[in-house]
Amino acid sequence: MFEDVIKLIDVILKADEEDKKKELKKIGYVNIDETIEMINNIENKFVDTFDEALDVVSDEIDENIDINNINEYMKSIQDKINDSKLDDFMKKEYEDKIIRFGNSYLKQNDKDLFFNTPSKFTSKFVNEWSENLIKSTNEETVTSIRSVLQKGVNDGSSIEEIALNISSSHGLSRERARTIALNETLRAHSYARNEAAIQNPSVVKYMWRHSGTKGISPRKVHIDLDGTVIEKGKYFDVNGYDARFPRDTMLPAKESVNCHCTFEEIINEDILGLSLEDRQKLQEEAIAEIDKKEGKDE
Repeated sequence: MFEDVIKLIDVILKADEEDKKKELKKIGYVNIDETIEMINNIENKFVDTFDEALDVVSDEIDENIDINNINEYMKSIQDKINDSKLDDFMKKEYEDKIIRFGNSYLKQNDKDLFFNTPSKFTSKFVNEWSENLIKSTNEETVTSIRSVLQKGVNDGSSIEEIALNISSSHGLSRERARTIALNETLRAHSYARNEAAIQNPSVVKYMWRHSGTKGISPRKVHIDLDGTVIEKGKYFDVNGYDARFPRDTMLPAKESVNCHCTFEEIINEDILGLSLEDRQKLQEEAIAEIDKKEGKDE
């Protein structure tokens, strides 16, 4: 059942194939059309931002650049790139989709429960990760530009040649924008599903599910984790790192980027069989408990 998630999404992005959407639903993903919309929104926004960065580079560098004043050029370029409002854009994407995805995940296991506001844990992720993501993205963009610029100066390339090499580098490519979009959309799914599990008192355990064995080079530890069960609120051991679920921001990039895994909820049928009023009360208590914990951590 667990085909390569990225491969399925890529086919849908190119051809909008309904059978591939059904395969994603079988794996457990929800709101497939909105998922594709989120990927496209993020990809296009980052492509536009990379194009703007290229315009900044084109405006800044001139024939007088040499090995001694690269730092001066890069300082000006970095300042302008850091002025982008990408973090605000990502916050809005996360906020909107996590609530939408989260309610769909919630209804998979309890059709009567609903939430309008995520817990402090998820809100903290939205605010902090948006800023951290864009900061690291900008740093990588600047590093890529600096590398190409410095090599061009050392090689005696013309300004036109340097600009062309920068425009074709991975740091400003659509491929990089697509990778970011895929990673962050799947990360939004992880946090949305976790939020749904937080707010569903009948969810008592998580099971790690590895997804993606065809045409990729999966991480062995992620394959080995397939089927591993933990209590809700505990941590998976991912190659020595704690993680509440796949693509948890607690994980370093080497265990998170291009991860196609997901998790499944294990339900306590006795709790699910309680009255709606009792389940809603338990839902409120669960949110209050995690909000209290997050308040202590601040």
